[in-house]
Formats: sequence, structure tokens, C-alpha cells
Amino acid sequence: MDASRKGMQTADAITSLEDIATIKRFLGKHYPQIAHVFRLGINVALRVTDLLNIRFTDIDSNNILRAKEGKTGKIRTIKLNSAAREVIAEIKEAYPIDIYLFQSHSPRMKALQKPLTRQSVHTAFKEVREARDLDFVFSSHSMRKCWGYMQYTNKAQSIGQIMTALNHSSEAITLRYIGITQQTMNDMYEEMPL
Repeated sequence: MDASRKGMQTADAITSLEDIATIKRFLGKHYPQIAHVFRLGINVALRVTDLLNIRFTDIDSNNILRAKEGKTGKIRTIKLNSAAREVIAEIKEAYPIDIYLFQSHSPRMKALQKPLTRQSVHTAFKEVREARDLDFVFSSHSMRKCWGYMQYTNKAQSIGQIMTALNHSSEAITLRYIGITQQTMNDMYEEMPL
């Protein structure tokens, strides 16, 4: 990570579909519930604490998620895509009486009907980082950054749309946030001779 970004962030965007698949496989094998967190997280771009606090009642019959952002207090309205709907259906089938989408099933927490903790996600992600020797800084915030990066680079969404979705105050902040650096821009010019 370059020095200009070092102080700004503690996570990088996941920028390759191969890395996403590797993370999904590892979590699916070792941490199935955290695999669901990851799969939904890269599709809805919520901060991890907001993601963990989703209740089944926050999702309506039209597959619209309404989640209150802890940082801003604003309600985010998200139309769930097919991948997000698949994750939610899997969880609902496995745990039909849970209140939270990511309800803790540890013996100590189960009776309290509380969601997983941010620390449990952090611990699993740290294990992925160590086991897979990823060449980027991977943490729970990487899910949100991954969504922004993939929207910008693969779907050609405008940076303004992504800025609005991530609730940022400027396009420059969003570009830095998703890891679009001058080197990325240089690579884009070099890789596309017309």
C-alpha cells in the first residue's frame, strides 16, 4: 500500500474475481456463517456493523433491504440482487426462527438472540489473510470497498453513483476509498490501445 493511502485506510478493495472466489471457498469450508456475511457484504456495500444488525424484518417482499446506518443514522434502501437473495434464502432455510440475518449461534449468545460480533468477522478474516497470503490488506471493510471497486471498474458505473451509494461527500474521496490511484489510471490507459 502506498504511503499516501496508508494513513487513510486499514483495508483494501478486493479487486479480482479470483480473490473473491478464494475467500468464499476458504470461509465456506472453515466459517460457513462468516461466508454468508462475506457473500452478502460484497453485494450490498454496508459497513460490517450495519450488515450484522440486519433483521429479517428489514427485508420486504419486494426484496428491498432497509438498513439504518450506524455511522450516519440514515436509512439505506437497497434492492437486493440475485446473489444477495440467494444468501438470504440459504440463511432463512437453515435458521427459520432467527431474528437477525447473522444471529450468533454460539452457546453463550444463542439464548440472547444477538447478532454475530464484528470481532468474530475480524477473526475469521484474519485467518483468511494468514492462510491465503493475500497480497492486499483484507479486513471486514474490504467488502464495502470491493463493491465500489467492482461497480466502477467492471460495470462502468459513474463515480457519482458510487459516491452516492457509499454516502461519500466527494468523488475524490470515493476514488481513493475504492483504491483507484494514479497507478490504476496509468494502467487503464496502457491496457486499452484503440
